[in-house]
This record gives sequence, C-alpha cells and structure tokens, in this order.
Amino acid sequence: MPTYSKTCSKTTPAKLVLPTSSSRLPRLPILVFLLLLAALVNPSGSASGAQPQSPTHYKGRKIAQTMHWSGAEWLLRQSRGREENVTKLMDALDVKAGQTVCDLGCGNGYHTLRLAERVGPTGKILAVDIQQPMLDELEERRRLAKLNNIETILGGLRDPKLPPESCDLILLVDVYHEFGDPEIMLQKMRRALKPNGRIALVEFRGEDPKVPIKPLHKMTKKQILLEFPPSGYRLVGEYDELPWQHLMFFARDQRRVLFLGNSYTAYNNLPSMIARLGRDDPNPCDIVGTAVTPGGCTLEQHAASLNVAMLLAGHKWDRVVLQEQSMRPIVAPDRMLTAAKRLLPGITKSGARPLLYATWSREATPGTFDALAKAYHDTARAVNGDEAPVGKAFAHVRRAHPKIKLYADDGSHPSLAGSYLAACILYARIADRDPRQCGNAGTVVPAETARILRDAAWAVVREAVPKER
Repeated sequence: MPTYSKTCSKTTPAKLVLPTSSSRLPRLPILVFLLLLAALVNPSGSASGAQPQSPTHYKGRKIAQTMHWSGAEWLLRQSRGREENVTKLMDALDVKAGQTVCDLGCGNGYHTLRLAERVGPTGKILAVDIQQPMLDELEERRRLAKLNNIETILGGLRDPKLPPESCDLILLVDVYHEFGDPEIMLQKMRRALKPNGRIALVEFRGEDPKVPIKPLHKMTKKQILLEFPPSGYRLVGEYDELPWQHLMFFARDQRRVLFLGNSYTAYNNLPSMIARLGRDDPNPCDIVGTAVTPGGCTLEQHAASLNVAMLLAGHKWDRVVLQEQSMRPIVAPDRMLTAAKRLLPGITKSGARPLLYATWSREATPGTFDALAKAYHDTARAVNGDEAPVGKAFAHVRRAHPKIKLYADDGSHPSLAGSYLAACILYARIADRDPRQCGNAGTVVPAETARILRDAAWAVVREAVPKER
C-alpha cells in the first residue's frame, strides 16, 4: 500500500520509498528545485511579503504546511474516488437543493463540482482557496461543466472572506489540519454559518496506522474535539463509513431557552443581555430565547397558561428558566413548589431541564434573603432542576461593594448593574461558561463595575455548584 504525503512543494505527493524505474529518476532534480522555490513564495504563488507570525503548533499538534498548487494533479487522481468513496461522502453530507455550501480549501474543485450539481441552479457554492492558480483551474473545470452556481473566493491565511451567516454547510476536506491559524479560522467560520448551519470536517484518521497518509496530515477524533468545542461549536453528528477518513459534523454551540417569569426578567431586557454575553464570549454560545414575562406573574399563573403549554409542547428547549413573583417564595413557598411541579412534565417533554432564577430580597428588607434562598433551593431539588443564585450574588456585592447600585429607584426591580449581574449568573448556568471573559453585554455599565460583577457572579456560581466545576 503506498503511503502518500501531502507537501507544500510543487510536486504531486509521492510514496515514501522513491521509485527506482528510469522513468521516475528525472523528477529528483526538479523536486529539489521546486522545494527551494516553494520556500521563496507564499501559497498564492506571489513573492513573499511581510506576514503576521503564524503559530507552528496548536493544541498540542504540529500544523502542517499547505499543499502547493502545482500538486493539484494529485487531487484529481483516478484512484481518489475509490480510496475515499466520494459518493458515500456526498450522500452523508445531505446537501439540499437551494442551499449555500462553502467548499473551504476547494483546491481545483474535486468536490466543488459535485456539490454544485447537488444544490442545483437555485443553490450556490462558495469555493474558497488561498491559491489563485487553484481557483483558475477550478474556473476552467466549472466552465467546461457548464455550471453557473459556483462563486470562487480568494481567501486569506486567517480569513476565508465569507459573508456573515451565509452558509448552510462548510465542507473541509483534508484541509483543516493545514490552517495556519486554526483558532482565528474557527472564529471566522462560525460567523459565516447560518444559525442552523453545519461544518462537515473530513480528515484522514490519525488513529488508524493502515491509512497510508503521513501522520502530520491525519487527525484523531480526540484532537478534533480538543479544538472545535472550545471555539463555540458542538458536535452534532458523525459518519464512520468512509474508507480512510473521519466525517464529523459541528454546529454553532447554542442553547434554546424559554424564560417564564415577570418584570424581574423583563427589566432591562435581561434575555437580550444574556444573549449578548454569549456573542461576546471568546468561546461563544448562541442563546436563542423566548420570554413570557407579564408584570407580577406567578409560576402558578404560568402553569395554568395555554400559551405556555403550547410553547412547551411545540418547541424543543435546552433550558426553561423559572422565576417566581418576588414575594411568593416568602409568603407561599408551597404554592411556588406546586406550580413548578405542574410545569415539570411539559419542561421534560420539551427536552429541557428547569433552571430556577433565584431572585433577591428587596433593598429595604435584606433579612428576607434566607427565606427566598430556601424556597428556590427546595423547589429546584423537587423538580430535579438547577439554581441560578442571583439573590446570593446580590447579597455578596452589597456587602463587598456597597457603592454599586443594584436596585432601581423602587428598591425592588434591578438597576442596569443589577440586571447585568443577573445576566452573568444566568449565562454561566445556561451555557456552562465562565462569564469573566465577556464584555458588558452592550450596556452602559462602567467597565470596572462590569468586571467586579462578572467576578462576583463566577465566584458565587462556583461556590453554589462546586461538583460541576
């Protein structure tokens, strides 16, 4: 079995053992010359210029060099369809007519033309490569195939130059391991995905020594999972039937959240703040929320609501946030618990887990905090839910930073800073993220105040749920 090695030189990949036939010997001096030439040009074939320094390693692996355009003939080798079972791959991608698909690192279009036929005349293929000669060859093949739904894009080493939220699918075939700056490219690709878009990652199996590709150009599943989830992706599918390659599907990490509460949730547009924290996070998470928050509404009223029942029955949720009327946990904790139990079957059927938004004591009555906290804690346990200990964070900040105003003028509802503190706690619990690297959620909360509140939120979350950290 030949062992192939993708290289950055102007040669087609060769076997590890050099051929001895006379027909192959003349290639050796050309190889030496072209290797030297490849060192003097950048991947696009133009004279080298000042470039930002690229990392040589990422997450413990060495980054492979990009295959040079002059080796493009190898990409169209006759044996490739058999070696990689391209028909199976195309079927597994489940591309639909009318979709926009990006072939990122398209080369001379081995997969591009096949994708163009599958999306049809109402769809579009964005063919991206960092080497213009590759795109020129693809353009000629497109012309001969009479396909008019392919747009070629000359990408950069750190930017595929894709429009935001434009792609239903981004296909990466044996190219991701060559990205010069994977972290930045992961960010750029995520921005280019539609909210329900996917990345299809195809890489030669690093776990399998029988796959005849040099180790530098292979990846293990373990390594892939070290790299994608920390950049805001979640694994949504795997296909293990290709002869030599992994096929793994990733989507933007997302949490679908139903907020059931009242004005304490509606004030300062708390759900929108939480979503903004997710966008600003270096490890981003899309918070897609729907809020039912009539003023003064109790969980008892939500449990009796036809609208709430329809929302639970008609949608899939990851979290349902339950926030009780401000005084009910103190004066009628049993009714609060009963209402949460009534909501639980619908929450469970929707695929969600309850999250109790544990609110704060009013500014003038801090002594009620213990009763509030106990009611929320007992209810969370009764419905096998989790707690977002916002009230505890309020108490902490009031003691440690009394000059930070957490209450609106009525002494009950949250100020902008109070809502921001609540958002940090809820985001940490919904997305399972550390909010300390996030921004101020688009608010006018001063930067230093926002930092104090993020730190306080994370400290309280860690203390409240030590077993999860």
